[in-house]
Amino acid sequence: MAEEMSKQALVDEIVKYSGISVQITKLTEKIDSYQNRQDELESIIIENKKKIDVQEAQLKASKKDNDLLKEKIIELEKSTLRSSQYLRRHMLELNPIPSIISDGDLEETICKILSLTGFKTTSENLQTAHRLKNKQSVIVLFKDRKLRDNILYNRRNLQSKGSDLENFGLNKETYILESICIEYQQLFYQCRQLKRAKKINSTWFFNNAIHIKLSNESRGIKVFHSSDVERLLRVNNLDEYLLDLSF
Repeated sequence: MAEEMSKQALVDEIVKYSGISVQITKLTEKIDSYQNRQDELESIIIENKKKIDVQEAQLKASKKDNDLLKEKIIELEKSTLRSSQYLRRHMLELNPIPSIISDGDLEETICKILSLTGFKTTSENLQTAHRLKNKQSVIVLFKDRKLRDNILYNRRNLQSKGSDLENFGLNKETYILESICIEYQQLFYQCRQLKRAKKINSTWFFNNAIHIKLSNESRGIKVFHSSDVERLLRVNNLDEYLLDLSF
């Protein structure tokens, strides 16, 4: 009887351990499955990382190409603007010229004003003189560039000729100005805005170029494009003051 019980106990133990063995086998299979899945995920991650690296390299190359293209466009714009302004090297503008000066008397009056600078001017020296859209400004095209430059450099002489100007029926504060192309007018306006906001020390237009001074101690710097102003402000840590300087 005892021997039969011993055999039954042995059978029970064998069954018990067989069940555990089956469970261990299933767990091992699951672990293997999870491991395989993990290996697959790692492979996917590595492959995706390679793709990302390739895309980042392509983006970096594209950015470099775009930066180079942007520089070329800026240089082309600068060249175009300089050419546009260069065409005005024979021109000056006078302001204000009241509407009481008739078109028939306009050229003669302009010659009288220009002669007050110390350089006699007649209609023979002018190619044309006509009013601009605002009617108060007159643009003058000279035949002789040297005469135009002499008048420009000596325009301060008008400051002592107020009574003569009034005798011509003009405002005693009549100005002789360089003629500025529309794109430079826009850039010059932005520079004046920076001056009013006290982000630069001063700005002026002379000899076909816009000049700015960042401080009272600094020298005047020529700017030909909005990118020139942006670069100067950025170099001087004034990024937060950058305006919309694009044309």
